[in-house]
Amino acid sequence: MPRSRNRLLAPANLLPNTLAVSVAIASSLIISPSFAQEKEGFALEEVVVTARKREESMQEVPVTVSAFSGESLKSLGISSVKDLEGVVPGLNMGGGGNGTKGESNPYIRGIGQRETKVTVDSAVGTYIDGIYSSRAPGALLDAADVESMQVLRGPQGTLFGKNTTGGAIVINTKKPHEELGGHIEGTIGNHGRQNVSGTVNLPLIDDTLLSRFTLAQTKNDGYMENLEDGKLWNDDDRMMGIGQFRWEATDTLRVDLLMAATKTRQKSRGQQCNFYGDELADQGYSKSSLELFYDNNSQKSAEEHCKESGQDLDTDQFRSELNNSNGIFRQSIYEVDTKMVGLTVDWDLSDVSDYALALKSITGFRQVEQKADEDLDGSAAALIGRIQPIGNEVNQYTQEFQFTGSAMDGRLNATLGLFGSIERADDDWLQSYVAFADSSQTNPQPQDYMTLLAQSDLTERETDNTSWAVFSQVSFDITELTELTLGIRYTEEERETTYHEANVYLPSIGNGTYCPQGGCLNYIDTTTQNVTHLFSESGTQPFSQWQYGYDANRNGNLEDREVGTYGESSDSRKDSAWSPSISLKMRATDAILDALYLEEGMTFLTVSQGFRSGGVVVGNEVNPATGMKDMSQFEPENVLNYEIGFKADAFDGLLRANMALYYTDYTDIQVTTVVPDALGIPLPAVENAGKAVIQGAEGEFTLIPHESVRLTASFAYTDADYKEYLVDVYDPASSSFQQIDRADEPMPRVAEWTGFLAADYFLYTESFGTVIPSVIARYTSEIYHGFDRESFVVEEQITSDATTFLDARLTWQLPDDATTVTLWGKNLTDVDDYLVGGIPLVGVARSSGSVYGEPRTYGIDLAYTFE
Repeated sequence: MPRSRNRLLAPANLLPNTLAVSVAIASSLIISPSFAQEKEGFALEEVVVTARKREESMQEVPVTVSAFSGESLKSLGISSVKDLEGVVPGLNMGGGGNGTKGESNPYIRGIGQRETKVTVDSAVGTYIDGIYSSRAPGALLDAADVESMQVLRGPQGTLFGKNTTGGAIVINTKKPHEELGGHIEGTIGNHGRQNVSGTVNLPLIDDTLLSRFTLAQTKNDGYMENLEDGKLWNDDDRMMGIGQFRWEATDTLRVDLLMAATKTRQKSRGQQCNFYGDELADQGYSKSSLELFYDNNSQKSAEEHCKESGQDLDTDQFRSELNNSNGIFRQSIYEVDTKMVGLTVDWDLSDVSDYALALKSITGFRQVEQKADEDLDGSAAALIGRIQPIGNEVNQYTQEFQFTGSAMDGRLNATLGLFGSIERADDDWLQSYVAFADSSQTNPQPQDYMTLLAQSDLTERETDNTSWAVFSQVSFDITELTELTLGIRYTEEERETTYHEANVYLPSIGNGTYCPQGGCLNYIDTTTQNVTHLFSESGTQPFSQWQYGYDANRNGNLEDREVGTYGESSDSRKDSAWSPSISLKMRATDAILDALYLEEGMTFLTVSQGFRSGGVVVGNEVNPATGMKDMSQFEPENVLNYEIGFKADAFDGLLRANMALYYTDYTDIQVTTVVPDALGIPLPAVENAGKAVIQGAEGEFTLIPHESVRLTASFAYTDADYKEYLVDVYDPASSSFQQIDRADEPMPRVAEWTGFLAADYFLYTESFGTVIPSVIARYTSEIYHGFDRESFVVEEQITSDATTFLDARLTWQLPDDATTVTLWGKNLTDVDDYLVGGIPLVGVARSSGSVYGEPRTYGIDLAYTFE
């Protein structure tokens, strides 16, 4: 067992046995039963969390949080953050991606953010060893050598560095300790699954300098086949390395250094195309300008391409032009490199004060480099897509100070924090194409070879985000049974974005002489809508060789000297807000405990406010004076949350029950949508929907009717409704834009009902070891995935069906207590058509891209611990 020789708080050793299970789901759920050290079976144990910046029993914390130890993550088959979906009430991870990207995109209780660019913050914060991770790429972390994961629901700010409106995901890695040891783990499964990880804990100087190192690899071949070239998409190919050093400088001073790096080399998430022409026609919608351009000049219509990539295929097949076989585009990729350095200093100041005081400094640096390609229409037609020609780079620097103290024999506890963040994004390049078809695909011309291209831009964005905040929370035991907690936060954030844009230089895209007859513009003008381009020879240059420029003198043409130049525009905004919170905790009296057969019980009432700052994005209207898209701004969003919770242990440790009810006023919601320009080209937009109310209930229960049997159950009910959502949308009846209220639409990415049920059986013999068979059922009701107003017209088709998933595990720990073998299977009934996301651009091409969840998977885990 790791030792701690000083007075600094050390993580509680909750798991004396390597098969111990300490799944926690509190106030929502905490599944904390673990094997007793004597191997007699399951038992409820105290679970310690740090949700309030100090170690407390989960059952005593007036916070809605789900906490998982590293061992409990393994016992549930949770190998990355995305696997928390279906286990944590109210959490939706989009099937482990966003659109066609395989990046983290969490929603909690219907609050999240689909847009993951650096110009918009996530509504759910991610923290790694206390360091805020601002960007989604690389945040879909694998659970290698993780001490714990905690998911906090509701607005956060008075105890966390970054203010968030939806919640927080807190990941803590295992720290070095004073014993030499480690472990190695491997997984083999279908679809080419091959995972391996290894950790060594190495003391360098006794009781003073400690170290720990971890390497991990996650791989599978993928399960979606692109029929254009036979390649498999939706694969895993990630590597991670972690190095940690702990310096026990004195009995009261500890320094932790974390260094981590990840490398992702995957293909994108493949999506099938689904066409809704008939359904939209019934509501008065006809072809968009973009679809008309494509159909009028191509040998095969957008509808035909869509149907060839969807309705006629198996659910594990699709078509995309982003492949190496056509000589124009490259294989679609999702590549991310991250580097992270964290320095944490803990200083116990009790010796210099009459009170229990401590100071913590958390310094963080995180760098993210990403290339992510997107086939937005989900078919082999090059209708809409974008490529990142070089990796963009985001550098983030954070500094947080936490001053904590306790007085009056522990009746008064306080936290005072200061947080600062600087984030800079450079080389954020995007190369786009719209309605492209080369001369072999377009309608034959009498003399020349025609290429169709409605638009292609090369853009670059530079973004600077700065943030600082001061926050405090004070808890006071009014009586032995009643605790009052007050919190306050002040935040200032400033965002500045500089945008560069260049238009395609048409002579560079084809072969031979461009416009042999003369008199053609050499770039695409949105006013004249010149979308067909003639060349003297057939074929098209590779997309990577196309050239771009900016018509700086606005003479209606790109001159040679203007090729390679860019137009520029910029904008900035600054927001600030106060975010208070108040909570009242009431412990049950002895009379109530006795009457209800409780060992302990607690009720809490909380009112908290959350804030997410506004931002600056590229708009969808072209400025005639510059020929560039104007910048636009969106406003901050605010959340006011009311919550009542109940936690209890009952019947001599046989039952743990935690429940919560909440009501959330959600205003100026930052909603991701798409707005077509004059050509019908979709442009991403962030709009402020007026108002919504989200209310619900969550309950989690653990029952141990016998020491060899454990039942764990949870549910979440979420009623999420827009109350006002005023936007301008295109009205096909009047052929004009009209303001409508989209409040009749469902809120996306939120299920009304979710449920979780697990049954485990414990069997131990001295000669054979420990065997635990487990069965898990996960249920989710319908989930809406729409973007635009037209999506709502075909609501049923872009809504995930209510579905139940069945998983099973058989774990065997050998008598040596060091070797563990686990047989596992997920989605045993092989639900292979469950919609987890995609890109539903229904208003653009009367179709949507659909990403389906993983089919049935199975395999074997092997683990060995040495010391």
